[in-house]
Amino acid sequence: MNFNLIFLLSFLFSANVQACTPFAEKFWEGTSERVHSNFDGAQFVVIANVINITKIPAEILPGEIEQATFRVERVFKGVLKAGEQFTIESGRTSCALGVQDAGWRVYMPGRGTAGKQEYPKRWLIYYTPIKSTAEAEPWPFEITSSPLTRPTYQAKYDIGVLNRFSRQWGSRH
Repeated sequence: MNFNLIFLLSFLFSANVQACTPFAEKFWEGTSERVHSNFDGAQFVVIANVINITKIPAEILPGEIEQATFRVERVFKGVLKAGEQFTIESGRTSCALGVQDAGWRVYMPGRGTAGKQEYPKRWLIYYTPIKSTAEAEPWPFEITSSPLTRPTYQAKYDIGVLNRFSRQWGSRH
């Protein structure tokens, strides 16, 4: 195999592995400081409902990219308004799960799946695109296993803190 090809493949795989390492425990802590930090770093923070999902072929890696369109239900931060729509593409990196990932589905022990297997429709999203630098293009913002994109049933603590403090935090920006 060509040395340049081996080098390129090892670079791509090592970059993806480094980017997908699990978040440190402090990023999952149930503290208002963690929620405030996520809030401050986000372009917008919303509760939104999935209204459409399409799959498109990936340009570089094999597979598909999920395009999930959301309708805003509640705004905690940002210029979006309730009823407006936005789209998140997931699948450009190996970190992405997308909304339809099996990991989001609820399972009951000993009873198989809980009803019909459907993806969660309601999400808390701290939309936090990583800015590009002169050296590199930004990683895309995707649905991942992180405290920045979660179905609302997994984000009850954050939603409670946001309900209590987001207006106060937002007035400082």
